[in-house]
Amino acid sequence: MATCAYCNRSGWLLSLTTNGLCHSCDPVVAHEVSERARVIRDSESLIKASTKLETITSRADFIIDQLKALTLLEERGIPTLNPRPTELLPSWRTRRDKLICDNLQKAFENTQKKIATAVSNKTAITALSKVLLRVRDYKSKLLGEMSLKALESSIVRLIHATQLRGYLDIARKAEFKGQKKKALDSYYDALYFLRHDDIEDDIQKDIIGEIEAKVTGLGGELK
Repeated sequence: MATCAYCNRSGWLLSLTTNGLCHSCDPVVAHEVSERARVIRDSESLIKASTKLETITSRADFIIDQLKALTLLEERGIPTLNPRPTELLPSWRTRRDKLICDNLQKAFENTQKKIATAVSNKTAITALSKVLLRVRDYKSKLLGEMSLKALESSIVRLIHATQLRGYLDIARKAEFKGQKKKALDSYYDALYFLRHDDIEDDIQKDIIGEIEAKVTGLGGELK
């Protein structure tokens, strides 16, 4: 007995199309497949043309939703796309995550270029912190095995180094100008920063030792 793969209507006299559908369902399903294929193509074009991560992510998510819907038709044996939605769906999940990771990596690289000529360490830290917030926001939004942990760590390390450089720059300039108290205060700030960050002191013992030597050399006391 013939059975429509879409509406499940069956009967001895029911005739089906080559798509395994009754003549009532065939044009409806054909239109649905055509429309979903069209919006997938349109979304792909938008992704290629955009540099805005929110747009890229939302369009990729939209494509994934369309493929999920087409997968339901495929599972009923109804022809849809070539390659099949079940083949495209996992590849698009991976592609979506890669688009996110690549975009954030590029944002970090562009920020590094900008802060190379930043007028102050504070400006550099602000710019880096904005990228870090975006990385942390998207870190939980990845669908597969890709990770933003390495990128996050790179940004955190650069922020840390920039903060430390800020203290040391002030101290060295004050020391050069003979401003002993100001130099000592900044060296103390640097020591406090290093001793209360998330990095083990043993890993930073060389720089800590250098700063301690500066403190004692200027007549300061180590606590």
